[in-house]
Amino acid sequence: MYSQNAKKKMLHEKEQGIKIAFLAGLMQLDKIISGGKTSQYIVSMPEKVTWIKPIGECQVTKDPYYICPLSVGYNDGLISRLLDDEKKDKELELHIEMPVIKKDDKWYPTNGFFSVFLTAYREARQAVGEENETESPSPPAAQSH
Repeated sequence: MYSQNAKKKMLHEKEQGIKIAFLAGLMQLDKIISGGKTSQYIVSMPEKVTWIKPIGECQVTKDPYYICPLSVGYNDGLISRLLDDEKKDKELELHIEMPVIKKDDKWYPTNGFFSVFLTAYREARQAVGEENETESPSPPAAQSH
């Protein structure tokens, strides 16, 4: 059987592989959205990722395809501009059911990654927008004379 250290090493390698697959998928999506153009003035999508944390075990959907639940910190400048000053640095927390394929002991994003990421991004933005609306004071009632 595996020693405790060998088991930890295998888990760490798996986590790293899934994080790399996430960033690879995001790089591909960024290239599609930007038309392959880069600029020193535009922050790429992978550069907006502040952290990636696996939040559960990967589930086999059909070997070699897996779904791995991730929580991802995404520092989106758009959200910072929409929020008030005290929340300027708030990052989005994306909850992603990352579709991956395991091939030759390496993890890769599947074709479903783009829609999964964009859906998680949209849901996180909506949640922050709703949170911001509930915390802001309501406009004063109109007075009739």
